[in-house]
Amino acid sequence: MLDTYVIRIMEKRFIPMLVKYFPDQAGEVVKYIRKAGYGDGEVLDLIDRTAGYNSKTAYLYQGKSGEEHRKKLQRKQSGE
Repeated sequence: MLDTYVIRIMEKRFIPMLVKYFPDQAGEVVKYIRKAGYGDGEVLDLIDRTAGYNSKTAYLYQGKSGEEHRKKLQRKQSGE
């Protein structure tokens, strides 16, 4: 239980730090997220639960995977 608590605290600090130090460099942000042990399918979910989609993180949602992720979120929010 303690591990989960610490991980959640560190996640909330880690992603905003990456966004701050690597603005408009999605490849670098993803590289460090992968080094932290997250898989490709977890990257955008991690960003959602820590920093969310906003003007500072929008560049992370570009490309095919980002488009698919946004559509999945929209379906989820609309209750489909």
